Amino acid sequence: MAEGCARRLQGSSQHVAAKGPPYPAACAHARSSHFLLHVGEDQQREPLPGAASLSAVAAAQQYTRLYDAEFLPRRLRRIKIFSSRPPEELSTYFHEKLNKANSNPRSIIKLYRKYIRLEDEPDYGWLVRCFCQLGNVFGFNSFWAPRDKQRIHSLPSFKFLVYDLIERKAQIEPEMVPRLLYALTALEYRSYHLLPTLLEHIEANLHVQPEACSTDRTFQRFQPP
Repeated sequence: MAEGCARRLQGSSQHVAAKGPPYPAACAHARSSHFLLHVGEDQQREPLPGAASLSAVAAAQQYTRLYDAEFLPRRLRRIKIFSSRPPEELSTYFHEKLNKANSNPRSIIKLYRKYIRLEDEPDYGWLVRCFCQLGNVFGFNSFWAPRDKQRIHSLPSFKFLVYDLIERKAQIEPEMVPRLLYALTALEYRSYHLLPTLLEHIEANLHVQPEACSTDRTFQRFQPP
């Protein structure tokens, strides 16, 4: 009886060995995992050459930028993002925009601000036209009150516009003088830096522009000594 039991046990073990393990896929996965953990342990743990150093440098740079940005003023942290590409011919583009501004002083001032943001040295002819159109809005037939003109004088953009005209006053042409004088009169604004240049042009071109003679007499008393 003992011999029969031993014979049956030996047969079952041979049957299992011939048939193979019950889960071959699981055993193969276990063998591959065991190989990776023990046989290729050194190769698996070694990082790619330069990967660690690059990641460390990128992390350090990002940290430094964020750290430095916290100490910058808010105006320097602002990023200019243009929704569209600026036009190539800025002067022509803004001349067309100025045609559509009509009699709205706010639109004229906003156009000037937009122009100086895109161009370091705006076209002087456009600056003169912008100032003259602003003067036409506050002309003698308009319904604007003196208080409105005083508010225009206090705007930083208006002061920048006058400063641009003064800075490059050597580019003033004789035909610009009557319009500039009219705009200054309509706006009730006297620029002591512009008036001497304008009066010189008037005196030199009275035979060409006699209509500016009356304006010349009006502004002569405001000329600085």
